[in-house]
Parts: sequence; structure tokens; C-alpha cells
Amino acid sequence: MNEDQIADLAELLFTSKASTLMLQPVSLAGRAAEWDTSRRLTIPDVVAGLAKNQRLKREDFHPLPCSHPSCFAMSYFVETDDGIWKTLKPSWVARDS
Repeated sequence: MNEDQIADLAELLFTSKASTLMLQPVSLAGRAAEWDTSRRLTIPDVVAGLAKNQRLKREDFHPLPCSHPSCFAMSYFVETDDGIWKTLKPSWVARDS
């Protein structure tokens, strides 16, 4: 998949019978041979690519409660009876500190 196809891939989720879309960029653990880090795609880059889809916004995505924000981002969506997709805001996002 190319970076400019991420928003289109998200659209496939909304228009198909798929129930899950998981995008996982390569993870570098220091054992790889020479790697041009300027060409890497990070989780925030994936979220930005998804936000290019008219149905999505960056604010729709949140990290796991036990994870660094740059390590994992997720969102839940539900289709209403009238065909509108809405994001579900996880309860831990609105939690008071």
C-alpha cells in the first residue's frame, strides 16, 4: 500500500462488509540492515492519511490507554439506521484526571 492510498482504504471499510481495518507500518527494532528513516511511515502519519478521507478526522483516533500515543491509534465506528457512520468516543478519553 502506498501512502496516498490510505484514505481510499478507509473508504473500503465503510462501503464493504468488512468489520475491521488494521494498518500496521513496519516497526524498526534496531536489528535491520541500513534503513532510510526519512521514508518511514509512523502511526501519526497513518492517522493523518486516514483523516484525508471525508468521513474521518484525526480526533476520531485515540491511543490505547496503556500505550504511548505514537505506538498505537484506534477508533470505533457504528453505522446508524439511516446509513450515517459515527465514531464512538471511548469512555477513557473523557475521564477526569
